Formats: sequence, C-alpha cells, structure tokens
Amino acid sequence: KMVINAAGNVGMGTTSPTNKLVVRGLSSSGVASADNVAQFEGPSGTNGFQVFVDDTNNNTGIQAKNGDDFLLNPLGGNVGIGTDNPVPALHVYQDNTKGGTAAGLTIEQEGTGDAVLSFLLTGTERWKMGIDNSDSDKFKISKASNLSSNNALTIDANLNVGIGTATFDATYDAKLQVTSGANDGTGGILIQNYLPTLTLLDISAGASASQLQQDGTNMVFKNSGSERMRIDSEGEVLINATSKLNGYTS
Repeated sequence: KMVINAAGNVGMGTTSPTNKLVVRGLSSSGVASADNVAQFEGPSGTNGFQVFVDDTNNNTGIQAKNGDDFLLNPLGGNVGIGTDNPVPALHVYQDNTKGGTAAGLTIEQEGTGDAVLSFLLTGTERWKMGIDNSDSDKFKISKASNLSSNNALTIDANLNVGIGTATFDATYDAKLQVTSGANDGTGGILIQNYLPTLTLLDISAGASASQLQQDGTNMVFKNSGSERMRIDSEGEVLINATSKLNGYTS
C-alpha cells in the first residue's frame, strides 16, 4: 500500500514516511530478481537494476539485472567514496585508524583468474599489475595486456625480486635478480647520486659492511667505513692509501 501523509511524504510499505519517498521492502541479498526493495526496468523488462537491503548482514546494495553492466557517470563527472568533493574520476577518502585489510582498496580473485589492476592510454599503451594466479601467485608489473608476458617487475612468495624476468635462478638464491636480453653492455644497474654507493652487509653478529663507491673519477673500496683501495681515472691503484701501483702489478 501507499500513503501520503500531511507533510507530503510518500510511503510504500510503511505508514509513517519521514522522507519525501520511503520504500520499505523485504530483506534480500540482491541475488534474486524478486523480493527486493525496488526494481527499475527498461521497456523490454529484461534490463534494469534492483535496490536491495540485507538486514541479516547489514548491507545495502544496487545490482544490475541479468549480469548487465552497471555504469556510474558514463557521460562525465567524478565519483566519490567517503567524500563529497571527489577530485579525480574515482576518489576514495578515509579518515580513521583502520589498518591491515580494512584500509584502502582490495582487488580479490576467488577463481582461477588474476587479481589485477590495469592502466591504459587509449590505443597506445597498457600496463598491468597484480597477482599472477597461473605463475605461483607472483606479484607482477607487466607492459602487456596480461601478467604472463613482458614482466618489468616480479616479486615471488619468498619476497625475491626480479627485474626484467619472472623466472628466478635457484643456483644463486638471490633476493634481487636483474635480467636483460641486451648483449651490448646496456641493460644493467645504474646508481645515480652524489657519491653513489653500493653497500654489502653481513647481518651476522659482529659483521662489518663493505662498500663500493664512486667518488668523482675514483672507484673507492671501503670496509668498516674506512677506505681500503681506490682506482683512479688513469687506472692507478692505491691500496690502504700508502702503496701506489701501476695497473694490477704489485
């Protein structure tokens, strides 16, 4: 039944509407096409969407009929979740103390497909990032329409990192593996900084760190923070800052 009260509020399924329109229906999960709070259809009666309220699980939702696509602002306009002032096309805002699985966004895959996020410049370039379900659940960033090719970055379940490869060489059991198909000296690693430094540290108790450092035109080798050897731009070798050698001769 429908009522219109003295304030002009319309109620359907309730005799005391407190808003301009109040529709009170059955509790449902939106799975069925019937017994929802409301249903909106096109002229064919086939396409449309339904509004449902699940009192059991404290959920409210909108579900398209027959697996149709559900569009938000297809002609323009931003969508905000948790905000009334969305800046990009999709703006998610939180102001709470939540962490772990309750924070941010989740992309979940229960089937055999990948849990993936896709980036596309229309007709030009596509990148994907996500969990490759068909490759030992590795996390990948790929310059492709899938996660099975052109892998730029791969992290496996043991937190091994691969750059340019998704296949790790078990011979060395390395935490970082960089692979390039180039055979001309390119495709390596560049450390660019003031005094760029590569540090090797044994995490055993009492162990010291060794460093390889570029100091101007000199290549410097350090141990425990002290310089032990350097090679200058002319190939001269200085060991412990006391013995100068030509090349590698002693």
